[in-house]
Amino acid sequence: LVAGRRTYADQVARLAGQKLPYHFQDANVHATHLFAGGSALALTAYAGTDVVYPSTLRDTLNVEWGNIALGLSWSAVRRGQSAFMRSDSMSFVQRAIISKFDADVAVAGEDLDVHSHVHDTRLNGTLTTYSAGGAQAVGYELARQRVSYKTLGAKTVVANFIPVGSSDGTLRSASGWYGGLWKLSPSLLLDAGGRVDFVEGLGAPAFSPRVSAKLLLSPSLALTASAGRHMQWLHSVLREETPFRVLDFWTVSSAAVPPAQSWVYSLGVERWATPLSQLRIEAFHKSYRDLTVRNSADDPLVEGGELERETGRSSGVDVLLRRLEHNGFSGWISYTLAYSRRTTANGVTYAPSQDRRHDLNLVGSWQGRRYLWGARFGMSTGTPFTGLEGEFLRKAYDPINDVWGTSPSSNSSSSQFLPTEHNGARFPLAHRLDVSLTRTGLNGTARTMPYLSIANIYGRLNPAIYYYEFNGASSTRYGFANFRFLPTFGIRHVF
Repeated sequence: LVAGRRTYADQVARLAGQKLPYHFQDANVHATHLFAGGSALALTAYAGTDVVYPSTLRDTLNVEWGNIALGLSWSAVRRGQSAFMRSDSMSFVQRAIISKFDADVAVAGEDLDVHSHVHDTRLNGTLTTYSAGGAQAVGYELARQRVSYKTLGAKTVVANFIPVGSSDGTLRSASGWYGGLWKLSPSLLLDAGGRVDFVEGLGAPAFSPRVSAKLLLSPSLALTASAGRHMQWLHSVLREETPFRVLDFWTVSSAAVPPAQSWVYSLGVERWATPLSQLRIEAFHKSYRDLTVRNSADDPLVEGGELERETGRSSGVDVLLRRLEHNGFSGWISYTLAYSRRTTANGVTYAPSQDRRHDLNLVGSWQGRRYLWGARFGMSTGTPFTGLEGEFLRKAYDPINDVWGTSPSSNSSSSQFLPTEHNGARFPLAHRLDVSLTRTGLNGTARTMPYLSIANIYGRLNPAIYYYEFNGASSTRYGFANFRFLPTFGIRHVF
């Protein structure tokens, strides 16, 4: 399989007399070789790039980011009775993966250069056994992650949006895990296991258990429950309260930055009202500790204190009503009620940017004789953000001329924002309707399928960020969103 894409939005804008100085392109290759004994060797390669380039000679902004991934896997299946875990068949998968992410931003007029890089190398394998009573699996993983970022420029300017300075870290880990699925009785299924992680420089190994169960009260009614511990060794150092987020920046766990931990619990019920209609309701609760976040009160001109740790919790209910295809129609309705809170190291509790209280989605598709119609309507409450109430110029002392003036590392005084209460405001209610139409008629043994989809068909403005302009005692706030009306068309040909 060989595939490649390049967006045509910038070319369409040019034909319309407009300028869109952005494009992305990617390529994917996948090859599989089957051996005589039934084993298989597979190779997957991917490369993708997003580019923002100057639209005029006067523009000085250059942004480029992209991903590269290369994976190799070998799999085999052995059938027949075995004393190992009392199995009647087993499968083995061995994988090797290399991936990297690189991002570079250059703003010549502001004397600003930003670089963010992530390199990830993994080697893992899984052995799974099958029997009449269920399945069991054991596996391992060796991993190495190298993350770094560097910001070159006036600290007080970039600190409004991105972490200042530089960070470079390497994380090495060795992990082993076990999981099993057992049918304890005709009405009870149990899925349980655990993972052990040995991370360099973090002392004692970390154990993450998990367990889930499903109890069939009748052929059409079941109860579910689960609990598990999760850990994370990589941490984002973005400031969530900034007006917009340019790139992702990461740091690794160390003796000073412990891994983030969470316990997740859920309790649910599943009901098949008919063979084609399913209702699922699930309540969940998550607790977090040692969440590494950017210190919003950090002074960008003073080294140290850039990161701090927080705790948190999240609770809610998921509801899903699903209809399988019948007479050409299929779809679902989903609704989530969630409540999230974070607590800082100083004991201050606030709503994080992930606190979306209500989230509703309605999805449907209608298959006709020649056409497939699709629609999706989404509505959700706004997430919290930190507003701005002013800005000031942070000047630097010039010891040669004995004056306070512009920053030595910039041609102008450095502007800093005065934020309001942390995440004390919310974006407005967001909603949009997406529609699609695909012609599915046959052409002999091949199938040519032209399609048209329109995102946000009625042009709803759902602000993603706010931009502020301050002029003395007055200020103006502008809302920016994704495309308010985005048509996409194309042709798929299957043969």
